[in-house]
Amino acid sequence: MKINLTKLRSKNNYLIIGIIALFTMAAMHNLLTYLCIGVFAMLFLLMNIKCVTTKDVLIPKLVVILLLFQNFSIGIGAHIGGNMSGTLSLLTQVPFMFICVAYFIVLTRTFEKLSKIDILFFVYIVLCIFFFFLGDGGMMAKLVYFRNFTVFYMGFFVGKYYLSTKERREDFFNFFINVSIIAAVFGMVGLVLGRPFYFLIGVPEVYEAKQYLAFRDGIPGNFMTLFMGKWVNRQAGLYYDPVNFSYYMALACIMAFALKRKKVFIFFLICEAMTFGKGGFMILGLSVCYVVAQKIFQKLFSKVDIKILHKIIVACAIFGIVGLSVFIHIFYKDDFGTYNHFYGIITGVEATIDSPLGNGLGTAGNLIKTADVRSQAISETGLVNMAYQIGVFGTILFGCILTSTSKGILECYRKKRENKYLIFAFLPIVILIVSLFQENTFTPQCIIPYMIMQGAISNERKENSHEENRNCNTVS
Repeated sequence: MKINLTKLRSKNNYLIIGIIALFTMAAMHNLLTYLCIGVFAMLFLLMNIKCVTTKDVLIPKLVVILLLFQNFSIGIGAHIGGNMSGTLSLLTQVPFMFICVAYFIVLTRTFEKLSKIDILFFVYIVLCIFFFFLGDGGMMAKLVYFRNFTVFYMGFFVGKYYLSTKERREDFFNFFINVSIIAAVFGMVGLVLGRPFYFLIGVPEVYEAKQYLAFRDGIPGNFMTLFMGKWVNRQAGLYYDPVNFSYYMALACIMAFALKRKKVFIFFLICEAMTFGKGGFMILGLSVCYVVAQKIFQKLFSKVDIKILHKIIVACAIFGIVGLSVFIHIFYKDDFGTYNHFYGIITGVEATIDSPLGNGLGTAGNLIKTADVRSQAISETGLVNMAYQIGVFGTILFGCILTSTSKGILECYRKKRENKYLIFAFLPIVILIVSLFQENTFTPQCIIPYMIMQGAISNERKENSHEENRNCNTVS
């Protein structure tokens, strides 16, 4: 039976709009919040059970939509309903709820075909569960860090399963570019209209629900930043968060660059610059520099294997970014605000050396409330924070699983010479480097879109192999 893709996409769009509307309604009153979370749980379960057999691209699309419109829906709903209750924070976990349901439904479908890395991830989850019950961290901090440390592979797993064909990937990539344009335009409107617009869309309600305390004239303090000695406004986008939105816009830039959408890339690049987000800048800068370096090295050392060049560039990138960061910290820390990041890294490394086996989830980072000054200091650094919580072994295991997601992608570049293969072969290393300087890197809003794309691109290795086999059979 032939499926009418246009009609199917239209139905999916209506469903997405309906879920956003339900999300908005859930924020209007605390009782509606509890009711709608139950509805979401049932709806997500039924949707995933239905879509897992057809591999409907609706699932990865909805993941992106929930992440992108999460705070927008909460803000609009809370503003309309006058809801300022702490229950709004429960709605921020809806995207994670959806990715968890999607992951476990796909897992039941593919259990007999699991790879070694899939099984290694189970070992990693068991390790995180062990550290969940270790230490004296608060329950909320434990839950959040457990989510942050495990959600990356769920996103990869779901993206790899649902975006398994060229047609599905193209559909998803076009969808991602289109919603990114909407998000970028929205962010620019907010930047131009400023405070009245932010009040209208419920920014204060979202941040008060998060118990954020640093406000400037009713607007969150992170909507401004110190740049070259001056305070400047930042684009917060649909995320209502300039730091996290910089990660999203960096991925939008990467996809526009990889798909050769030049005008869209320039627009996204301008929007990315207006976030003033160091994490997004680093991801985008390292990715583009890697592509350029790889091509230059190939011309200069044409006889050297591409994998060896890849390792050399990775080593240069690590040393280069550390050296540049130290230089900025020494000479320009007052202009770029790097002191907290370096202090957290240094303090975290010292503390991890003292207890390399780990101290338990929720024992360090931005979320904890403790009298231990050293534990509080280990913030603004995701990777060192992780090492302090789940130990050196757990962090190495995390790094191995993350870097394994790029397996075979470099080989795709050898055959097709497309920039997207270079970028996503290097992306796990980029994420590790950036996570050293920012704790936000591992949050669902930041890392899941990247990992879904990583899962999608990783499928092309198998397709290229199938094409080679068909060509060989044709020649024979």
